[in-house]
Amino acid sequence: MTFHYIAIASDFVNGKRIAWHYSSEDRLDKEKIRLFMKKAEIQGSTFFGVHKLTTNSEEWKSVVEKDSFFEDVLATENEDELFRLLEEDKEIHAMDVATFILALKSMSHLKLQKLLYLVYADYLSRYHEPLFKDDIVTYKYGPVVEKVYQLFKKYGAEKINDSEKYAFWVKDTVVPPLLMKLSNSNKGEKAIESILNTIRHYENYTANQLVTLTHSKDSPWSKTYNMDNVNAVIIDETILQYHVNESNT
Repeated sequence: MTFHYIAIASDFVNGKRIAWHYSSEDRLDKEKIRLFMKKAEIQGSTFFGVHKLTTNSEEWKSVVEKDSFFEDVLATENEDELFRLLEEDKEIHAMDVATFILALKSMSHLKLQKLLYLVYADYLSRYHEPLFKDDIVTYKYGPVVEKVYQLFKKYGAEKINDSEKYAFWVKDTVVPPLLMKLSNSNKGEKAIESILNTIRHYENYTANQLVTLTHSKDSPWSKTYNMDNVNAVIIDETILQYHVNESNT
């Protein structure tokens, strides 16, 4: 009989669950487990779901064969590799912000794109550093993050109504799972505050009103847009010059 200890964390960047897998034909070494959890605590990786089970083999395959719950888990015995992946996951991506917004409110993908840009501009103006590394480019109807656009363009002008998959329930409150990711990220509460501040300010604007707003004279979009290069990158300096005063309002 083989004993298995599995500590699972969510790898939000790749949309996969990742885990530290420790197995032994003897009883599990409690000191080894304690040291792993201590290392996780020191590195700030505290969101683990722990599972214990027995199989007839030390191989990960035996765990999956026993319980299909573990089918999509990427498991490693290498602690350093696990923590490396978790450290990379602390970086915020545009998709993280987009799905967090959708967990709070359903909307068209056109409105989502404008709010995503305005969140980025708010954070950049407040802290003089980018919220995420994804480029913001010029489309006909305003600033766009192309990866987010490609995912949600299928909805057309309709609202993205599958926001439930971006949230879970805690008692009577809906909580976006990305709240944990953002809280544990390298920008933490500052990022959440910037997102919520932008949503509060613009949530009652229609998509068309936001298009007009981001198309205004001398806006970063209008200064960058070129019909011969419709996906030109809007650089941070241009965004900062235009929006810097808004962070004080």
